[in-house]
Amino acid sequence: MKFVDLMFKEYDFYGTSQLRFKLDGQVWKAIPTDDFVVEELEPVPEGAFFAEPLARVRVELDNTDEFTRWELVDINGGHCWLRFGCNDSGERSRWQFDFFFVQKERT
Repeated sequence: MKFVDLMFKEYDFYGTSQLRFKLDGQVWKAIPTDDFVVEELEPVPEGAFFAEPLARVRVELDNTDEFTRWELVDINGGHCWLRFGCNDSGERSRWQFDFFFVQKERT
C-alpha cells in the first residue's frame, strides 16, 4: 500500500517514534528526500508508540505555501497531530517532521 492511498481516510493515531508513526495497526516511516518519501514498515518493538490511540485522524495533504507536507488532523476539533514534508522551491531542500502533542482532558 502507498501512503498516498490513505489520503482523506480516517485512522487511529498512536504517536511518533523518531521519523516513524503508527496509524491503526500499521507503522510508517517518513524518509527525508526531495519529495519526502513515506514507506510502510514492519511492526516495531512494543513500547515505541502509545498503547491507546491519541486521536482519530484524517490524512491530508497541504501545499498552501512553499512546503508540500502531509498532516494528520484530528477529526474532532481539527488539531494537527503530525505534520511532515519538504519545501519544493529554492536550491536547498528543507524538511520538517513535527509532532504536536496535546494532553487530553480527563473526564
